[in-house]
Amino acid sequence: MHYQDSHLIMDFLGDGIRSVDVPDLGTLVTVRLVLTPDSGYTTFSLLLPCANVPAEAAALPGPYPVTTYAVTTVHHTGVVPGFQSGQQDHYAITELAGTAT
Repeated sequence: MHYQDSHLIMDFLGDGIRSVDVPDLGTLVTVRLVLTPDSGYTTFSLLLPCANVPAEAAALPGPYPVTTYAVTTVHHTGVVPGFQSGQQDHYAITELAGTAT
């Protein structure tokens, strides 16, 4: 998986990518972007919808548009007791568009 935003460019392979099928929703693919010792970490989760691309794509040329969402989550896991109260996960939602091939 290739990740790029205005601050980071990262590539992930193998165990660095977690994938979970969520019934009635799609496949959730998650990678860890940032690990901050003693305070938390940041993940990026991409919701992959089901998309059908015909095997005879030459006869039925695309593109096959796909729209979906990504969730960037900041997880607060600090070791200082005063920082362990309240909401621990904070979300930013990004709408994405592309094509299935």
